[in-house]
Amino acid sequence: MTLHSAKGLEFPVVFMVGVEEGSLPHQRATSSEEELEEERRLCYVGITRAKEQVYLTHANSRRLYGYEERRTRSRFIKEIPEDLLEQVDGSQPTRRASVSSYDPDEPDHDLEVPFNYQTGDIVYHTQFGRGKITSISGYGADMRVTVLFSRGVEKTMMAAFAPLQKLE
Repeated sequence: MTLHSAKGLEFPVVFMVGVEEGSLPHQRATSSEEELEEERRLCYVGITRAKEQVYLTHANSRRLYGYEERRTRSRFIKEIPEDLLEQVDGSQPTRRASVSSYDPDEPDHDLEVPFNYQTGDIVYHTQFGRGKITSISGYGADMRVTVLFSRGVEKTMMAAFAPLQKLE
């Protein structure tokens, strides 16, 4: 449901997904203080729909229209008093990031990502099946692996989250 359609309604728990600069506030609204204030009101509407709990989520990167973009959390999250927030790192356990050291505004270049594959390795993906690693790029949590699957489909994935199993 949109924030506009949530006005007047209440729910025990509310999830607001994509609370990122460029989404909330929307990119077009950042050019005018009046439009920015309207976006802030919309965010407030979403937060106040929750009777018990509200979850505000954001991504560090997002793929839109085939292009990957770095994202930062919304300025609206930054405006909420710290004592009202509980910050949780939703990354996979293999990323080894702890909540106490996690800063969503800092890139994750230095995080360790155990990834013991090499170009040419044969792997299995739960959705795409058997494939061969054609390239590996990046470092740490930004590492990406490109796999050519037996069906002729080539996919580039974030190594920290790719459900790959080495076969040979």
